[in-house]
Amino acid sequence: MSPLPPNTIRVSGDRTDDINNIPAGIAICPGYLVEQYAFGAGLNRWRPNTAAADVQKPFVALDSPEWNHSLTPASLTSPLYAIGDLVPVWPMEIGDLGWLWILSGQNIANSDYLQSAGDGTLKKATATTAAANVVQFQSMENPGAVTVPTRIVVQRVA
Repeated sequence: MSPLPPNTIRVSGDRTDDINNIPAGIAICPGYLVEQYAFGAGLNRWRPNTAAADVQKPFVALDSPEWNHSLTPASLTSPLYAIGDLVPVWPMEIGDLGWLWILSGQNIANSDYLQSAGDGTLKKATATTAAANVVQFQSMENPGAVTVPTRIVVQRVA
């Protein structure tokens, strides 16, 4: 029997450092890698991260069932946080496990190294990106050929 998906973005990791007082600047899905940006008038907002070669500490948009923002619908075309919604965000530490998005068109095996795709999702790392030290994640599942955006369990490794 196959294990069920975790049904929560944070699979393991500390819950004391969550950030929950910054709104979305654009629509965001739980499981996205996100970054803060200056929205104007001294305000910050969250958006999906914008750099594939990003080496900053990864922040992950969480699900929040207490606000009726669960993981359904589980699709990148149906973001759960609209512009202006407060987004609970988790600063992912080395060793933490999360249920993050893999970009369509990837072929991922268990233990493959992953990096940001520059749009909130992850993609398979290449030898070039590994040499540039932008690899921050490792697959903990074996989804194989990913034909639609899919969440898989990943571990932060750097």
